[in-house]
Amino acid sequence: MTEQGDRFFVLAVSIAARLHDALDDARSISLQAMNAQASIARAGEQSRAMEPIVDYMNGLSLSIIQLVQDVDDEALLISRESLTEFRESVAVERFVDAVRLGQGAKHMDAIEAKVELLRHNLTVIRQGTGKKISVLIGLLSSIETTLLSANIVTSSFRIEVGKLDSEHKVTFESLIGAFNTATQNIRSVVNRCKADLATTRVLATTKR
Repeated sequence: MTEQGDRFFVLAVSIAARLHDALDDARSISLQAMNAQASIARAGEQSRAMEPIVDYMNGLSLSIIQLVQDVDDEALLISRESLTEFRESVAVERFVDAVRLGQGAKHMDAIEAKVELLRHNLTVIRQGTGKKISVLIGLLSSIETTLLSANIVTSSFRIEVGKLDSEHKVTFESLIGAFNTATQNIRSVVNRCKADLATTRVLATTKR
């Protein structure tokens, strides 16, 4: 595989693997939100103020799940594109060797034209991969934005829980802790993925 194609392939596989863990955390957020909704129902009237906050929290968790899945899909496309780049680059190398070894032979013009076509295809593939990398970065940034919203929701949830004076307070505090842990884990994964993407893009640019 070409050096650039190899980097993008490894990167895409790595991101997909990391996001499996992030997806588990995103589902955990959704589960915690549903648990909170059940706890609100049991706590009665005094916890009603938390209901819209928890509903919003659940909506955020579903958004995170969808974004994580979108990133996973995009990473899969990049890995496939990298394999296509590998096949095209091998074809280019073989035809270049054929041209070098067959200098002066008949039909060389046709082979040279084929080489140029393959090189063009290779350039188009690499440009497409670059665009997919940009889409990937955009999706990761969207997850970060959603996580910031989640932090605001958690703060509001914590304030409302602080007003409670019932046996359900401990349950809600536990839910807040689990929610925070899950969002921190996802943020850590997203930051690592973005750092790897940035490094790979820089290397790809300097090697051109």
